Order: sequence, then C-alpha cells, then structure tokens
Amino acid sequence: MIADSVTQPNVLVLAESPQISMGSLYQTISQGIALAMENALQQQGDLNIVYQASTNVGVQTLYGVDVSSTGVSHTAERFWD
Repeated sequence: MIADSVTQPNVLVLAESPQISMGSLYQTISQGIALAMENALQQQGDLNIVYQASTNVGVQTLYGVDVSSTGVSHTAERFWD
C-alpha cells in the first residue's frame, strides 16, 4: 500500500486529464453558442427597429399625399430632397 502511493503519485492526475479537457471543450462550445444566440437576438431587435421606421415613413407618405385638388402629389420631393 505504501509502495503504490510512492511509486505512482500522478495516476489520479493522468486519469482526470481527458475529463478536464472535455469539460473545457464543452464550456468553450457552450459559451460560443450563447454568444451567437445573443448576437442573433440583438440583430433581430435592430431589424425590428428598421422595419418599424420604414413602415412609419410609408404611412406618413400615404397620409401626406394631397390628391384632392390637382391629382398630383408633391410629398416625394419633401422626403427625398
């Protein structure tokens, strides 16, 4: 019993190294996936803001059309100048 502990001091460390490396690999992969999901959610929120802004401009354009007297709209000049 004493001879085993003296002649083989690093058996436990060698036996644990595959588990430690796999744990580190899984942690790295999970952090990468979490960061990718966070970026996807942020991008989705940013695109929703862009879509809402473009919808608002479209609605303002439709409400700003004055075709009652001449049949010609001059609102495009106001938005694109």
